[in-house]
Amino acid sequence: MFVAILPYSQYIYAEGMLSTKKPQWIDANNHALDYFGGVPALVVCDNCKQAVIVNQDWIEPEPKFKSYVENATGILEKGFFHKLEERQYFSLEQFNKDLWKELDALNKKPFKKKEHNRSYYWEEEKLELMTLPTMHYEYMERKTAKVSSDFHVRFDNAYYSVDKSFLHKTVSIKASSAVVRIYSLAGVFLCEWPRATRKGQWSTNPEHLPDNYKGFTQWNGPCFIQKAQFIGKNTETVIRTILQSRQYEVQTYRMCLGRLH
Repeated sequence: MFVAILPYSQYIYAEGMLSTKKPQWIDANNHALDYFGGVPALVVCDNCKQAVIVNQDWIEPEPKFKSYVENATGILEKGFFHKLEERQYFSLEQFNKDLWKELDALNKKPFKKKEHNRSYYWEEEKLELMTLPTMHYEYMERKTAKVSSDFHVRFDNAYYSVDKSFLHKTVSIKASSAVVRIYSLAGVFLCEWPRATRKGQWSTNPEHLPDNYKGFTQWNGPCFIQKAQFIGKNTETVIRTILQSRQYEVQTYRMCLGRLH
């Protein structure tokens, strides 16, 4: 959970996150500044690994201003999180949709010990904020990977298909928190995918795959079945079941290899 607050108005922003890695953390900061409608002169973050790499001065830091966001987190825990016990979510998008609905109500809720509400004071505070840049800062991860015999490259524990003409070739991957783009080493754009949201997720374009896998690679259904038959009938049954377990057969090849070796 990412939580941010403007200190004068106590205007709160929050969002759920599937990962707290740097790309997702930067995106959450972008979303918070969009929600606030501007950029403050100074952003104070907690002592999180994404923002603090090394203590340059080798001093023991003392918490300052943390009470604002800690109070905001406490308010959310009491006013929203307890409701989650009665709800079931199947996507982060739905969770955040409900969370932002609650946030809107919270920021418009009158204060108990002073006049008006957070939204009222935010209208004053946002006049002191700097203008938002025209484009978000986008954190990019880069690596190279070899297109495997199943016509996919592996990136961050997920698999993305590449055209069959690049089988066994090395390609360049550039990924933001939302998109994975794949290029040839010469810089020619090949394809792009929405970034996977869970480990082991497969993203496959059927146009990337050949009609006859056997003519392209030693990884193919008949080959795995033949190896399984050599081991025994039960192994053959398992391999046949695995080969039929995914939308595209190539998505099962790594599982087959794992069973046969």
